[in-house]
Amino acid sequence: MEYKRQSRHPSEATKNKTSQALKGRSKPDHVRQLISQSLKRYWANDDNFPADKHSGTTIYDIML
Repeated sequence: MEYKRQSRHPSEATKNKTSQALKGRSKPDHVRQLISQSLKRYWANDDNFPADKHSGTTIYDIML
């Protein structure tokens, strides 16, 4: 079987499971900064969002 990721948008069940697994763990400040920078780059890139799911909505529409 092939288990390659098909999408970067996990289901709510997967998000909840990941959240529960990571509860109580702390991260150093430099790791928090790296995560923040990575997320900003990800959300700023419209190529990460399939056009059919977001029907023309951009990150700027969501943030405003």
